[in-house]
Amino acid sequence: MAESKSPVIATIYQKIVDGSFLPRLRSSENGVIPYQLQLRELDAILKNASLYLPFLAQQQCDGYTPAEKIRKTFEFRVPYYVGPLNDKAAHHWAVRSNTDSKEKIYPWNFNQLIDLDHSAEAFLVNLIGRCTYTGDPVLPKDSLLYSEYMLLNELNPLKIDGQPLSTEHKKQLIKDMFIHPVSKQKGKVTKKKIYEYLKSKGWISKATNIDSINGIDDKIKSDLRSAFGSAQPSAGLWAISRCSTASFRAEEMI
Repeated sequence: MAESKSPVIATIYQKIVDGSFLPRLRSSENGVIPYQLQLRELDAILKNASLYLPFLAQQQCDGYTPAEKIRKTFEFRVPYYVGPLNDKAAHHWAVRSNTDSKEKIYPWNFNQLIDLDHSAEAFLVNLIGRCTYTGDPVLPKDSLLYSEYMLLNELNPLKIDGQPLSTEHKKQLIKDMFIHPVSKQKGKVTKKKIYEYLKSKGWISKATNIDSINGIDDKIKSDLRSAFGSAQPSAGLWAISRCSTASFRAEEMI
C-alpha cells in the first residue's frame, strides 16, 4: 500500500500510520479555533443551506425554525448550578418550573422548563455537609462559627490556681491573641505566651508561676486563621460572624 502509484492513496495510508487520518470533530484541538468564529461559520452554513433546504427557515409549532434550533443547540451550555437534567441521575437537583411536567428538555425550551432560581438554591443546599449519623446539616470545618467553637473548646478549661478565667478576660485574650495578634507574635499560641499575656495585663501577679496555669495543653492547636486566612479579620467582619442565633450559642460557651 505504501508503494502505491497514487499519491492520494499514499497520503491516506501515511496518515493512517501516523494516526492522523479522519480526526474526531470533538477534540481538544478544536480549542485553537475561537468559539465566535465557529458560530459565524455555522450562521453562514445555515443561511446558505436555507436557500436550497427551505424547511430550515419554516417555523414549527413550538415557535422556532430548525435553523434556530441548530443555532441554540450550538450555543447551549447547561449552567453548572443546574446540574444533570435527567430526573433519574444519581446526583440530580434541577427543579422544573412545572413539577408535574415530563416534557423533554431541549436547548430551545430550557429556560421555560427549568426554574433557574430554585435550581441554584438546590445546588447550594446540596453542597452542605451532612452528619453521618443523623443526616442533619453541619457547619464546614473552616467556617467562622466552628473555628470559634473549636478554639473555645480548648480555652474553656483554662484555670489559674484552680480558678477559671473570667468571661471578659477570656474574650479579651481571644481578641488580642487570635483575632488581632500583635505583629511580633509568631507561630501558634502556647501556654507560655498566654502566661506572658496574663502577666502583661496584670491579671496575675508577676510572682505567679507558669505551673499555676492548668487545663490547657502546652500548644493551642485551634486558631481562627482557617476562617480568615492569612489576613487579619476586621472588627466589623468578626461582629458579623456573631450575629446569628447559633453564634450566640457558641459565645455562651465562654
